[in-house]
Amino acid sequence: MLRKPNEKELAYINDRIAKKTLTADDVYIFDEVSIANDFMLTSYGYYLGTSSLFNFKNDLEKNKIPVQINHKTDIPLGTWLPGEIRTVTPPEGAKQGKNYELVASLYMPMGLEINGYKTDEIVKAYQTGTLTDVSIAWTDGRPVCDICGKDYLSQECSHMVGMEYEGVTCTVTIEDAHLAECSLVWSGALPGAQLDDEIASIDWSGIKTSASLTPISGSLTIKMPLLKEDKIMKSQLALTHNSKLAENEPAWGDVDKTKLPRNAFADQGEEGKKSTWRYPHHWVKNGEVGEDGIYKSGDMYLHRGGLIAAWAAANGARSGQEASEEVKAHLRAHRKAIGLDGDDYLTFDDFCEIFKEQLEERFVAKEKFDELTKEHNDLTQKFAELNVDLEMARKNAEIGKKRLEELVSEYHRLGVILYADKWIEETKNENLIAMDVNKRYEFLLSEIKLMETDIRKNLEKKTERIMTEDRYEHKDNPKYYKIG
Repeated sequence: MLRKPNEKELAYINDRIAKKTLTADDVYIFDEVSIANDFMLTSYGYYLGTSSLFNFKNDLEKNKIPVQINHKTDIPLGTWLPGEIRTVTPPEGAKQGKNYELVASLYMPMGLEINGYKTDEIVKAYQTGTLTDVSIAWTDGRPVCDICGKDYLSQECSHMVGMEYEGVTCTVTIEDAHLAECSLVWSGALPGAQLDDEIASIDWSGIKTSASLTPISGSLTIKMPLLKEDKIMKSQLALTHNSKLAENEPAWGDVDKTKLPRNAFADQGEEGKKSTWRYPHHWVKNGEVGEDGIYKSGDMYLHRGGLIAAWAAANGARSGQEASEEVKAHLRAHRKAIGLDGDDYLTFDDFCEIFKEQLEERFVAKEKFDELTKEHNDLTQKFAELNVDLEMARKNAEIGKKRLEELVSEYHRLGVILYADKWIEETKNENLIAMDVNKRYEFLLSEIKLMETDIRKNLEKKTERIMTEDRYEHKDNPKYYKIG
């Protein structure tokens, strides 16, 4: 409803927004616009969570939320006034258990023109029925999968928006988001968000209560223009399960399955136990491997050949044992997403792909064989040369060890000669062990040389003393004197 402001609204505008005093004749009020609700599915496959609606209400009270046109970040044409949360009766087909809507009024000054947009013309567009919808832009937010209840952006969630799982289409709910701006648009993404008195007066007969979805591959794009930097909010789903095929995908036999993350497998087994993960069907481009040997980042794609091989294996083509229905349903959803014919049977293309994979596993091209043979011969020759070097080093080590043992033995022998009881072999050995081999070798050579020198000097002194004593020994020895 379009009207003039009441006294309370005019006082709020003059006190909080306008820089000059305005009268009721200067202002347009779009009364009680239904901005958002938590029970209608947007055309992008998500619901707004109840927590987000209450955050929006607080944002309207605390911040000046601008009125834009088609989410363009021009100077705003108006400002949203504080709103309220209402409980309503949702239409048939809406999300069960949810019944909140956010209602607020917007203020626009009369006679304002910015970048070709005139507030007076906008009012005429509303009055003639050509302008009916509003669209919010939100920031932050936490997407929660409506099937498993887990963070949609995490690897714990293996579901994809728009794909069916046991008859249930995957959607997400955006919790804890905040309001950035709210625009007037010609066609909004959220059913029920429009310039009307309140949701109870909306004609739901022409409004879909569930969006027509297609699988989102590669990344989830929440197509809500943001005020900040005029960019589209886009949450990149690194290594997130999807049905996107890449151009020029590698041969399935060249994909290193041991590096694939857990959600690249249809049967994800036990967390942290790769041997229980079965039926791989994805590959990672530009991936970075973590300490556990598994990709921790990169772009994950569905691999057509891998999907066919996994589908065949799940139907017992290899072992004769079929996979669980849950695994088959998972692979079947991928097949449907990329348009592969067949459901519970294998197509001719499937057999060709399986045969191709088995050939790649069991045989290699002659060119590759020759390359591998040359590499093997080169490695064999290198190994032989290393063995020769290793044997020589081993012999040298043995010789060095023996020589070192001889030096230690000589060191102790000379030490006993020089110092007798004062030579403590255990203490000397402890000192030697504390040295590295090279220092020990040099120390022993030096010490032995010094000890040999000392021994020679001692021997020379002893010899000289003995010779002196022998020369004068007869003076005191009676045997040299004969008494006749």
